[in-house]
Amino acid sequence: MTAFLASPARYAILAVVGIAVLQVFGIQTASLLAVLGAASLAIGLALQGTLSNLAAGSCC
Repeated sequence: MTAFLASPARYAILAVVGIAVLQVFGIQTASLLAVLGAASLAIGLALQGTLSNLAAGSCC
């Protein structure tokens, strides 16, 4: 379970740091954040069945 949660957390932290670095250099990040939000929503909806099965305790 730890590895399952650690991988997305790592990528989320990298995304936040990357956006912060872009903002420091003066690049507008509002549209990039909107695209990342839409992509995460799409991925979340695509994995909804898998995550509900994981939460219920049934495997594969």
